[in-house]
Amino acid sequence: MNKYRTLIISDTHLGSDESKPDELFKFLKKNTSDNLILNGDIIDIKYLKSINAEINFEFIEKILDKKENKIFYLKGNHDSDIEKYISPYKNLVIKDYYEYVDFNKNRYCILHGHKYIFSNFVSDGRIAERFITWVIIILNHAKKIHSGLIFKKNKPLKKGLEYYTLADDSRSLIKRGLKIISCYKNTIKFFCDKLEVDGVICGHIHLPEIKKIGKYSYMNSGDFVENFSALVETHNGEWKIISK
Repeated sequence: MNKYRTLIISDTHLGSDESKPDELFKFLKKNTSDNLILNGDIIDIKYLKSINAEINFEFIEKILDKKENKIFYLKGNHDSDIEKYISPYKNLVIKDYYEYVDFNKNRYCILHGHKYIFSNFVSDGRIAERFITWVIIILNHAKKIHSGLIFKKNKPLKKGLEYYTLADDSRSLIKRGLKIISCYKNTIKFFCDKLEVDGVICGHIHLPEIKKIGKYSYMNSGDFVENFSALVETHNGEWKIISK
């Protein structure tokens, strides 16, 4: 078992066709932390509402039963109305963003990123958002069919990986395109300067990353749908990306 000072995970999209709840539970059992931050799009409420499915918070409840410290749930674009379905209780705190001070006394603003950091005129429109979601769903189904998850019960149809490449590369291209359009580097500099913080920690675009943008730090926990990644701070203050 690995123990960290802080663990940040985002974009698990639990409830959607793409979610991997069993693998996520195993990951959180193997990797524990003093501070747990769920940085948006944890429960895919938007998807569950679109198919009139029950919205289940068993995942959150299981974590709360085992956690003594506070758990911060920061709202994303797929779970922005979470308060309608679950009220803050026990050690769960629901917020839009959270200011965090790490071991080395650096101050970070932690937020999902859809409202401020990666906001842009393309993806913010309803039509564009629906189109992007439709493309990703179609590619995901193509990937599942090719791998035999639908017709062969986990037995591959053949060794070719062309559909895997199509799905993964196309999804990545869409996310990277939105990242570029948002002019996120300039936004981060402006954001950090105004808030007087040393950096930002986001999710949303499913691209795990740690880097410097000017004098500010930018970190992204990635996702638990494609990359199966999380962002952690060790007890000696080192930040790094881990995966399952």
